[in-house]
Amino acid sequence: MTNATLTLRGAALAATLLWSSTGDDGEPLDRCYCAGDIAADDLERLTAEFDAFTEAADAALDAAWAAGELPPWFDPAEHSLHDLGPRHDDALEHDYVLTRNGHGAGFWDGDWCAMGDTLTALAQSLPEIEPLVGDDGRIYLY
Repeated sequence: MTNATLTLRGAALAATLLWSSTGDDGEPLDRCYCAGDIAADDLERLTAEFDAFTEAADAALDAAWAAGELPPWFDPAEHSLHDLGPRHDDALEHDYVLTRNGHGAGFWDGDWCAMGDTLTALAQSLPEIEPLVGDDGRIYLY
């Protein structure tokens, strides 16, 4: 992945990751770095992990709907996470990073209603993502 092929989802994931992380100097990484500074392979991996998360979340929400575990107003066809399209504002990517990394906000804080518990459990099942600045000035994700 190059800067030219950076996806909107990849950019949103990177923006939240850099905003919510600090460097060795204690300053937020987004003060000096942007998505294009993250190693391409690492950003591609992060985006692929997010895409797998949305597929797993959609499957879990469909199963919960079928089992009658979600409110009657919840319609999985209207709440698909894998293809939100233009009707979302990066909130999914933002809350995914915050929840996965154990920050004080995320899916569980009320904005996701019936989906919050399912999304939280799935995101927290993944290891935290730690961005580190390499000697070459690039950001690497561990």
